[in-house]
Amino acid sequence: MGTPPPAAPPALRGSWHPVAYAHELERAQEALVERSARRHELVARLSHELRTPVTVILGVAQTLRKIDTTPEQEEELLSRLVDRSEDLARLVDRFELTIDAAMTEQVDVAEVAREVAATSPRVRVEAMPPIPHAHLNRGVARRVLEELVDNALRFSREDAPVDVLVRLDVEGIQVRVVDRGPGIETHEHERIFGPLEQLEELNVRVHQGAGMGLALARTAARAIGGDVIVETSGAAGSTFLWTIALET
Repeated sequence: MGTPPPAAPPALRGSWHPVAYAHELERAQEALVERSARRHELVARLSHELRTPVTVILGVAQTLRKIDTTPEQEEELLSRLVDRSEDLARLVDRFELTIDAAMTEQVDVAEVAREVAATSPRVRVEAMPPIPHAHLNRGVARRVLEELVDNALRFSREDAPVDVLVRLDVEGIQVRVVDRGPGIETHEHERIFGPLEQLEELNVRVHQGAGMGLALARTAARAIGGDVIVETSGAAGSTFLWTIALET
């Protein structure tokens, strides 16, 4: 009689084919590996960024211990110590979010955008329905938007608005953050997402949008299955595009 073939998975009965099913399992495995790699990339980036404030804090503390300082010098060193400690605290907050990146839920991205916009009267949100909920970690999603909006506010004119546009595309949800900054040269579109500026003196910005925030926004977006890019940029401002894939 022989052994009967294994039953097809319940969801696939009626159309199940062993080769197609094997390919589907391979694609699912590849997607899991890619998402895991992106989360590891985010953790590695945060670990790198942690070293800078820690190094400064250690250096200032050693200086205070080893040399005699005037009251003015002591005040300056203590001010730097407080600033770097605050930087470190913010980084720890970001690091904690990455630990939970795999813990996901159904998230209303437009609602998250409105929550972030509520922190500044200059930020306007426009969401064009229908926008389905996305399977994301809500905390990480909010962090992506906070970094993009903070960047837009920082490099726009003080009286200029920042627009957050939420749309549904054939490939998923698209979130655009539009600033009124001086623009970014085309050859800098990738550089601003890198850690190069961290080689310079801490907190010195040599280019609009350069620094830790955009790097973290991109790696956080990738850790939850999306991406962040500079979509357009010119003299009137720049548009950063956050893409969010929807599960099929």
